[in-house]
Amino acid sequence: MSIASGDGNRELETDWQHSEFITECLNWHNVYRQRHGAPPLTLCPQVCVVYVFLLYLLQVVSRCSFTYAETYN
Repeated sequence: MSIASGDGNRELETDWQHSEFITECLNWHNVYRQRHGAPPLTLCPQVCVVYVFLLYLLQVVSRCSFTYAETYN
């Protein structure tokens, strides 16, 4: 997977548009969509960034809940 480095203050970010794996997954997904008469999907890097951020938040909340349960139950 391609990685683009930040300016020193930012973490590493995925270069969504140049990832061969992501492009191949999207292409195969669109093959199945075409078989069912659905229009093809396109990749939106902004949505990908928001999705990854939300997954990170869920991970943090999950860890907090697990720690709370271990400590107080």
